Amino acid sequence: MKNISKKFFGLILAGAVLLTGCTAKTEKKDRGDKNKGKLKVVTTIFPEYDMVKAIAKDKVDLELMIKPGVDVHSFTPTPQDIKTVQNSDIFMYGGTEHDKWVENLTKSIDMKNKKVVKLVDGIKQLEEETVDGMKHEHNHDDDKEDEHNHNHEHEKEHNHNHKHEDSDECEDCKHNHENESGKELDPHYWTSPKNAIQMVKTITNALVEKDPDNAEFYKENAKNYIKQLEDVDKELHDVVDNAKIKQVVIADRFPFRYLFKDLGLEYRALFSGCSVESTASAGQIKKMVDYVKENKIPVVYHIEMGKGELAETVAKNSGAKVKLLHSIHTVTKEDFDKGITYIDLMKQNVEALKEGLN
Repeated sequence: MKNISKKFFGLILAGAVLLTGCTAKTEKKDRGDKNKGKLKVVTTIFPEYDMVKAIAKDKVDLELMIKPGVDVHSFTPTPQDIKTVQNSDIFMYGGTEHDKWVENLTKSIDMKNKKVVKLVDGIKQLEEETVDGMKHEHNHDDDKEDEHNHNHEHEKEHNHNHKHEDSDECEDCKHNHENESGKELDPHYWTSPKNAIQMVKTITNALVEKDPDNAEFYKENAKNYIKQLEDVDKELHDVVDNAKIKQVVIADRFPFRYLFKDLGLEYRALFSGCSVESTASAGQIKKMVDYVKENKIPVVYHIEMGKGELAETVAKNSGAKVKLLHSIHTVTKEDFDKGITYIDLMKQNVEALKEGLN
């Protein structure tokens, strides 16, 4: 997601103030009085929203900030979004490095008496991986000439660093390179049902703190929901434990680091989980096709909200089928309107993996 400067937020907030009068009337007309007096809860993305919905049901006025079908990675809050957060009692967000825009937002408006919840708290974050065949920054597709150029640039960089090693500038230079070379933490922790259970506990604690009168209601619903998460986690492990193969191929981005670590699955993917790339090289495609053939893998996966052309290409050239594996980062408006849930999508993943691992 984009980092947004405080100055930029100031401009948006100014617009939000100007729009306050008509906005309030619109909200009242749209929402009516049915939510009057209820706890106002705002979440940023779908998994958080759906978990709150399962725990709080109709006891809260719940709103999803990043609407269904919106590209989460390029989201920028509007004046209305900022107004929504200002009017909230509880604001919940992921809390990873990819949510820096949230930190800027909450620093730019009055959050007094509001509960701000970082759902990553209590969860061990994992580093993103680069596996064989994955495109990443500075990828040269195994071309010897590009490799030579890359090495040449590296040599020049080394000489540059050596030249400045006694200067004040060198410390900043080294610091920047340490950041660039450091591994990025994967933000898709909700793909693991075990982490989802921790999220439910964090959500429940926040609801109980702000609305103690309904504490037992929230706790009972959370208990039931955790049982559902434990059941789906067991289903996933049963599929893997009884699988003929333990390798998965995803001809797309790979946002399943947490889930696959839990399940002990080997994988190949074209891009990392937060990659902005959408085009794979011929070399990448060939390597993936060869891997599918050599390991007799029956299914090639793609993730939600894409057309799956790369998966279709790999499948066509390897004889495999194509299936969806859902990261539950967001959902289509159609699925949202139908009331699809995190549990529903996890059960779909159970069936998709069952076919792909046998």
